[in-house]
Amino acid sequence: MVMLWFLFKNQDISALYQKLLSSNYILILGSIVLAMISHWIRAYRWRMLINPLGYSISTFRTFLAVMVGYVANLVLPRMGEVVKCGVLNKLEKVPVTKSFGTVVVERIIDLIMLVILLSLTFVLEYKLIKAFMLDWLSSIYDKIGDAQFLLFISGIVLFIGIVFIVWLFKKENSTIASKVKAFLNELVEGLLSIRKVENKLMFWLSTLMIWVLYYTMSYIVVFALPETAGLGMVAGLAILSMGSIGMTAPVQGGIGAYHFMVSSILVLYGIKYEDGLAFATILHAAQTLGVIAVGSISMIITSLIGKKINAQK
Repeated sequence: MVMLWFLFKNQDISALYQKLLSSNYILILGSIVLAMISHWIRAYRWRMLINPLGYSISTFRTFLAVMVGYVANLVLPRMGEVVKCGVLNKLEKVPVTKSFGTVVVERIIDLIMLVILLSLTFVLEYKLIKAFMLDWLSSIYDKIGDAQFLLFISGIVLFIGIVFIVWLFKKENSTIASKVKAFLNELVEGLLSIRKVENKLMFWLSTLMIWVLYYTMSYIVVFALPETAGLGMVAGLAILSMGSIGMTAPVQGGIGAYHFMVSSILVLYGIKYEDGLAFATILHAAQTLGVIAVGSISMIITSLIGKKINAQK
């Protein structure tokens, strides 16, 4: 929220409000619908990873878990990954450690897709991306020393953690050691679930479709504002690339970081900063409102199903 305040502190809020009012709401609604379809496909893909673990789950229930997880991410960054595993445990009794292993697999695949997207964008828009990255790197150059220090401390903590785990494993009669072993075994089982996916073609097609929908739901909003309506399809790739980086920032729902990355890249396409910020605000707000609406409904349905399961015990 601090970063969001910093971005908007010198902006004319009334002018931004007028842009919001004059935008094409049909296209914005279409973007939300496409986002929900992508979330459903993500839930379908997640189900394909979980089923080989011995649990027959419907896409509807994994969708409920995914949406509740997205709502949780708006409260605390990355908390949604654990929360959606907890929801699945509540609905289908899937151990959290196993389902979390499949979530890690998903995140690795998403990272690979993001790297491919960034590489494609860099090749197609080499000069623009190069200028953007140089400006961005120069702005954080003074913080490199701090980053190195944090990396050093992280290394020490990691080393201590490894030593502690090894010590636990040597204590054969240790209850804690047995629990850690069980946790790691279930986590590894979840990680290896991708090897047991029955329809690998559908799995990878689902992955591709998720990112195609991400692109489409972002690009159609370009035409919702007259100031950005002239942007081409390659600009849509740049918006998705920078927006995806912003969403990975350790802040609730990418708030602030997403707006900064998208508005900054649009400046390189000749879009005024305030217009780029308005575009980023509309796109991010639309997706966030969609998540809150569908996620809230998913939470209610999850609660009702949970009560029904408890009543049958």
